[in-house]
Amino acid sequence: AIAAGAVGFSTSRTILHRDKSGTLVPGTLADQRELLAIGQAVADGGGGLFELATDMSTFDDEPHTPENHERRILHFAQEWGWMQKIAKGFQVPVCLCLAVPSSDERRKNGFRTVLQNLEVANAQGCEMYAQVFTRPQALLFCWRSQSHPFMEAP
Repeated sequence: AIAAGAVGFSTSRTILHRDKSGTLVPGTLADQRELLAIGQAVADGGGGLFELATDMSTFDDEPHTPENHERRILHFAQEWGWMQKIAKGFQVPVCLCLAVPSSDERRKNGFRTVLQNLEVANAQGCEMYAQVFTRPQALLFCWRSQSHPFMEAP
């Protein structure tokens, strides 16, 4: 696809992206070996961009809770590992959506941590970027929605 003119590859790694029946979209829980293979394929196809929407903590289909917080922090670090391998090892730029909540006492890895990690990764030879999403137009939110801006706020 890259050779035919595709810009790159895009995937979702967030618990928020679901089909109309509530099932996570394909790729959300993909193993890092699969993601690395895709990154290698993008490089082998002539290069391009590896883009992802990520909350940096989705490893299962369960919401972020105090009981699984430590495991999510570990997953945060693992996500950085494979993204850096794609960016530096395969020379494929990685662009991720900065859809990570702010830091607080419970959630130490907020968006500022992502920005700091990007700065360090780029200084080490990676080409990685963050993008922010804009306010969705014509989207209705309510407290009982599957997704709303305050779902992870205390």
